[in-house]
Amino acid sequence: RSGEKKFRTFSVLALVCNFMIVLSFAECGTRFLLNETTGNRIVGGHDAPFGAWPWQVSLQVYVVGIGYHHLCGGALLTNSSVLTAAHCVKGWENPAFWRIVIGMHQLNNYNSHVIRRRVRAITIHANYSPDTFENDLAMFTVSKYIRFNDYVQPICLPVDDALLYKKDPCYISGWGVHIYICGGFAWKFKYFGKLWKLKYMKL
Repeated sequence: RSGEKKFRTFSVLALVCNFMIVLSFAECGTRFLLNETTGNRIVGGHDAPFGAWPWQVSLQVYVVGIGYHHLCGGALLTNSSVLTAAHCVKGWENPAFWRIVIGMHQLNNYNSHVIRRRVRAITIHANYSPDTFENDLAMFTVSKYIRFNDYVQPICLPVDDALLYKKDPCYISGWGVHIYICGGFAWKFKYFGKLWKLKYMKL
């Protein structure tokens, strides 16, 4: 009796865990704060609406005398991992130098939606070539799980057999210089809507 009860409890827990895992993957790529029918996706480099790209991450490295400084962008894959370019990490392989910031719209404007995490590990693609930029991929693992909300969501990775065509909409996002003010640059979150070259890499 006792063994049967424990087995049933274990089965229910396993079912719930599996459901939660499937659910977390099924809900990747969700943009709760963007109305897809309003035509916000304009080609040519426009200001991104706040919360429109909730997987965009700022990767910041600590510089003595300055503090944390935005160095590269990344994409949130799961509640503990961020995908970025390997060339961003070269020379800064020690995770202790880094932190990730997500939920931010303007650089250094830390609103109430911003989540910061220290980095526990950095993994560079084993076949990365700094000369040709082949396999220019790196993975950051954060020290503490990230809780998803309307402003923080994971991106979806393409399936293995996904095919892209010239007319398919593809987007890149990140922080670019907007205007020069009082001796410094104001960085705004931008997105562009065309990719002219496609190349495949394996994770």
